[in-house]
Amino acid sequence: MVEQVWQLRRGGEILGEIRVDGGDFPWLSGRFVARSGYAAVEPLFVEELALS
Repeated sequence: MVEQVWQLRRGGEILGEIRVDGGDFPWLSGRFVARSGYAAVEPLFVEELALS
């Protein structure tokens, strides 16, 4: 598998990156690396996790 980097963006700002390092079709796994702008949207992800 070729390493992929997915980006979480808001407008032109990169909030974080997921470095895909594996998976089992159709799922992928990777490590999320937050950037400084992520703090503004982090509560949305915390709430989504709590609801799931």
